[in-house]
Amino acid sequence: NFHDLAYTASQHIQAGMEIFVDYGEDYFVDVFENNGIHIPLREDHEKGDNIIWRFWNTVHGQVDTAHAKLLWTFTRQLASHNDRLLAALPSDPNDIPKAIKLGTAMFSVPNVVRTSEWLEKNGRCLDNIRPGQSTLEQAGRGAFATRSLRMG
Repeated sequence: NFHDLAYTASQHIQAGMEIFVDYGEDYFVDVFENNGIHIPLREDHEKGDNIIWRFWNTVHGQVDTAHAKLLWTFTRQLASHNDRLLAALPSDPNDIPKAIKLGTAMFSVPNVVRTSEWLEKNGRCLDNIRPGQSTLEQAGRGAFATRSLRMG
């Protein structure tokens, strides 16, 4: 039964950050991999973070050299046996500093933090509704306004 669930943040959520619900890793395997889409799982991101740190240390932070680019191409080829791991790694070695700063999981979702302007234009606040059993017979569950809502 998924009615009236309460959620707890597992980390600080900054203003404008998109909030994701963890359906469990099996969801991504079942839904996406059967369609040829490989979504990195937690283990893949942990390995990816380890790989980019090792790469960074090996090239002494100089990711834009010919040597670093060749090494990164080789590194990705070694990872190509695991499609989810490969998807966790940045394609371009110039993106590695940002992936190190954010972690490969956050790096893989580039628009996870939205500006206040974007939220004003596109966002919706849901603190004005609450879930509950519908007052209409056989309608199931619905949402109820917690305060007056203007039309539009």
